[in-house]
Amino acid sequence: MQDKNNLKEKNHLKDKKYDLLFYVSVSSQDAILKRDFAVSCHAGLAYCLIRKFRIFINLKILTLK
Repeated sequence: MQDKNNLKEKNHLKDKKYDLLFYVSVSSQDAILKRDFAVSCHAGLAYCLIRKFRIFINLKILTLK
């Protein structure tokens, strides 16, 4: 059931075509990669990265006019 909700949220963001600025804080388990960094990208790519790296993130959605 949670996967279905995640998919709805993903599609909602993708349909809106928001530009994301998301700050990523790598989990302390990944000590070698532990750092903060920012990436600006399309919502679809952001979700892909979130799943790929399994990291803790804070999303801040910015609309660019």
